[in-house]
Amino acid sequence: MKVHFGCPAGCFRSWPVALTLRCLVLSVLLSPGAPAEEPRQDSVGQYIDTGTLLLQDSCWKVVRQDVTADRGRIKLHNNRWLMFFVHWRPLKATAHLTFEYARDHMLNFWGPAMPFTLSGGENEIEVAGHRALVINGTIYEGRIATRFIVWNCPETGRQFTADCNVNLARGTPPSLLDVQQAIAGGVRCHAPYAVAGGTAFPEHFLSNEWGVSLSVPDKWHTEKFASKEWFPDGITYTSGSLWTLLTTSEKRLDLRWQRSDDEVSAAEFRWFLHELPADSAVVRDSTLTLQVYLDTVFSREAFLEGTGSLRYSRSLDDRTYESHYRFDAILWKDVDRLFFLMASLVSIDEFWGLPVNLVVSDEMVSRFLWDEIVPQTKTFNSAGGK
Repeated sequence: MKVHFGCPAGCFRSWPVALTLRCLVLSVLLSPGAPAEEPRQDSVGQYIDTGTLLLQDSCWKVVRQDVTADRGRIKLHNNRWLMFFVHWRPLKATAHLTFEYARDHMLNFWGPAMPFTLSGGENEIEVAGHRALVINGTIYEGRIATRFIVWNCPETGRQFTADCNVNLARGTPPSLLDVQQAIAGGVRCHAPYAVAGGTAFPEHFLSNEWGVSLSVPDKWHTEKFASKEWFPDGITYTSGSLWTLLTTSEKRLDLRWQRSDDEVSAAEFRWFLHELPADSAVVRDSTLTLQVYLDTVFSREAFLEGTGSLRYSRSLDDRTYESHYRFDAILWKDVDRLFFLMASLVSIDEFWGLPVNLVVSDEMVSRFLWDEIVPQTKTFNSAGGK
């Protein structure tokens, strides 16, 4: 493990992998993480209200719990993977919209590298006044569930496909497929386009140049799918793709404590950062190093707060993969024990070798810490920290 202080500019980069290596990337993402542990009420529940956390977000899992009165660590992990596309292509005269056509469309859309298996549950809905067919499938032995929603837009001479995906192997709720279907139902493929505030979802995307609009939930981000393989001359009105990814796809909570005669100080804050261990169970048969960059530490009356970034580097099959996080952490004392709580969010500016704006802001990480984590941290609240 490596620990550094002082974050260099531009240190947020996701793993650089070409689009043609999509299967390799997905296989890495599908590798089992650290196994979840059953929370012991006499340990974890004494410090963190996991019941309320799970009510707010069922993806939380306890991945480590070393608990004694003198010293301890509790680590929780929240990981969900989803990806939503809207594709449009020229409408061919032979593209008669039947279920047989829609099934073949799914099976061949991504080519032989993505061997889909149809899973039934077909139905018909309406999108922007058009008849749309819903086809369900899976890949990688059912670990990823996919739903295609296909419709023709005669007004613009284009065929549209909403391409919905969730990673079930990562514990992503299957219900997020239904959320993506609801997003697809709000896509507008011809004028008049939806306006901001006019749909059920708060985040709005509109391109008059490409003739498409859609709205997505908070913390979901939509932008062009800038694949040079698919669009060597760039996205156009007649042919293009948008993709939507979840900004907060991975969350981490790390609570540590140590019986100590020392008082809260910047030196103690840095000591806890130095104690962050590399968890080699994240990816099997790999090496893992962790670099910590501390930006600043400042006083909050009875406690200290600090912000910075984490960089995990993983070596697997002669390749190196990096993942970056922003963190917000606090240090406080409760009687004779020092407590250190770190909340972190994954921060991504590149995926599949393509630029993507999933870099989290310090404000977003601060809201995650103070709105989601701190209210469920019993020792901080009992000590009157906030």
